[in-house]
Amino acid sequence: MNDSLNDPELQINDKCYNKEQLHHLIAEKKNVSIPEWEQSIFSFLEEWLNDDEFVTVNTSGSTGVPKSIKVSKRAMIVSARNTLKFFNLTPGCTALLCLSANYIAGKMMIVRALEGKLNLVICEPAGVPLENLKRPVDFAAMVPLQVYNQLEMDVAAFERVKTVIVGGGRLSESVDNQIANRKVAFWETYGMTETLSHVALRRINGIDKKDHFTALFNVSFSEDVRGCLVIEANGVTVEALITNDLVELMDKRHFRFLGRYDNVINTGGIKVFPETIERKLEKAKVNELVIVPVKDEKLGEKVVLVLEGEENDSIGEVREAFRLLEKYEQPKEVLYCPDFPRTETGKVHRGKLANWAESILIKKK
Repeated sequence: MNDSLNDPELQINDKCYNKEQLHHLIAEKKNVSIPEWEQSIFSFLEEWLNDDEFVTVNTSGSTGVPKSIKVSKRAMIVSARNTLKFFNLTPGCTALLCLSANYIAGKMMIVRALEGKLNLVICEPAGVPLENLKRPVDFAAMVPLQVYNQLEMDVAAFERVKTVIVGGGRLSESVDNQIANRKVAFWETYGMTETLSHVALRRINGIDKKDHFTALFNVSFSEDVRGCLVIEANGVTVEALITNDLVELMDKRHFRFLGRYDNVINTGGIKVFPETIERKLEKAKVNELVIVPVKDEKLGEKVVLVLEGEENDSIGEVREAFRLLEKYEQPKEVLYCPDFPRTETGKVHRGKLANWAESILIKKK
């Protein structure tokens, strides 16, 4: 097999490197002082070029304790090929790396560039990722916070990007509205560290916008007795992967995401999905909001709405949006948190936010 393990070549910021040159570049970078984000790129490349069949990957910790796992390089190649094929990324196409190479999303952008002979444009994984980008790029991956910040700072910068995949959380309705008619194609990804980035995609703007995810090549879905998604990704996962994601399964290749099984709130014996409530409340067009559970003597758990930022006049608009909710979805409390706790990859840490909300409400008693 003639692939990026047997014959590694990589183009970085328009300059091509063969295997020998990559080794020399990695050694060179070790002897100079460079930012941590840049060092993480060359540390991964060094690991990719060694003789081990596996690389170490860190999970984000958004749904549990962060951990390190070993993943197969061959499986990463299969995942990369699936993405290259889906988006028709051919040799010479440009791919922007604006995510940390310490995590799977950043590592997979490098593997896609290696495998597809793409021109990898690297930049600091900053909050406004396109701030210093002066050239057009074909493909980029971002987290929701980067998309939001970029829209706030310079929406026109997205005109230099052909396709953006967004992972690590969904975009709010207000952001969806801002990108609705943009020429750049935005796609929401579904995946996790264990699936080596995404295994399904959903177009979220333009005339091809969808309300469901579609599987990548050689990927199929089923559900377990809880209604949670089960993934079979040939060549990527060793065995079927049982998730904690509740879905509406349309067929073996398509599903609608409902929410996390471990996020479900049991309030008075009725189960509600925080993600569903959040989508309804986003019509209020306020700052980021999250629904969390807090222990309650009467209900077992009560629904609490937490908005990011300082309390302001938007509370009236938020409460007006409550009319869109079912009776049992109605928040019993509304709190403001100056800054949401987040993981290193920018995801809201729901567990920590729920603990914060509970502590605030205890103090109020």
